[in-house]
Formats: sequence, C-alpha cells, structure tokens
Amino acid sequence: MNKTHRSIITLILLILTPLYSYAINCDDESPEKILLGDIEKYYNLNEGKPLSSDQKKKISALIKRFNRRLNGTATEEYCLLSEQKVVSISHEVFDGSLSLNNDGILRFNYDSRSNESNVHISDQVVFFEPLTSYKLLKVNDDSIIATSKLRSGTKKVLLERVMTISFQKRGIEIDLMTYANGYFGSRWFFKLKR
Repeated sequence: MNKTHRSIITLILLILTPLYSYAINCDDESPEKILLGDIEKYYNLNEGKPLSSDQKKKISALIKRFNRRLNGTATEEYCLLSEQKVVSISHEVFDGSLSLNNDGILRFNYDSRSNESNVHISDQVVFFEPLTSYKLLKVNDDSIIATSKLRSGTKKVLLERVMTISFQKRGIEIDLMTYANGYFGSRWFFKLKR
C-alpha cells in the first residue's frame, strides 16, 4: 500500500471512527497533506467559517454533560528528531475542562503531571478561533472531529492539529495529533472522567 492510499484510509478512519490507534512514526505525513497532493494547497491557510448556530448547539449540548472538572490519564507521544523515534510519556491529568463560548471558540484546559519526571504541565487547546484555518469534519451525538492550521512564531513552521473528542456515558476521550510542516510532531491521548 503506498503512502497516498494509507493516508486516504487514515483520513476515512479519522472521520468515521471516534478514536483510532495505529503505529506512529516520525516520518508519517499528515493525511491532509497527502490527500491534497499539492504542497501549495497544503500550506494555503483559508480562514475557517464561523460555526453555524446548529453546530454550536450540538457542541454545547455535548459539553454541558461534562461541565465539571475532569480527571484521568494522558499519554504524550512525540518525535525525538535526533534519533528519529517516537517517545511516549504517561501523565496523570487533573482539573481538565471543556468549554464553548458564545463566539463558538472551543477550549480544553488541563493540568497534568508526568508519571516519569513529576513535571507539571498547565495547558490550553483552542479550536475554532477567528482568523485561523480550521475545519469541523464531524459533530454528532457522541463525537467532534476538527482540524486546524496555523503558523508558529517565526511563520516558517506550519502546525496542523487534528482533534477527536469522543463522549461516553461517564467520560471523554480526546485524541490530539499535531503535525509540523506536514509530518508527525506529537500526539496527546486523554482518557478523562467526571
């Protein structure tokens, strides 16, 4: 199977399956980069359309079910470029929260502590911001799938994020993949409960 077919299958799985798992390699290309085929198209950042009122209502209804603090675990995977290998770190997550403001901006705030090094991380993931390039690929009764692209500080690095949120009866799973200039950079996978 060539890279184009593999990426098309990955993109289809991303849309059809709330969460998926597969082996990650440092040279894995973004499914969108391969699907577009044209590097110029991949680097073109089109501003996302604001969420419709129907999309906001669906997302808001999903999030309201989990409007209290979330706790659980996370696995962080990132590419160690010097060795061209993926490193995995386990985290304990506490004080996680999801919110959607009136403008349709989705925020996931969390605090975590690495099980290996006891390092504390406090971070925020934001989707559907004005002036960013994003796509809402799926929103239904149990999941949200979205992508976003932005240029980092020097504008030489294009960061693409693919976020999948799966809502279950008592918890949430969040899969956040980041690609740098079209290649795997990192992945955070959260398993959280109320």
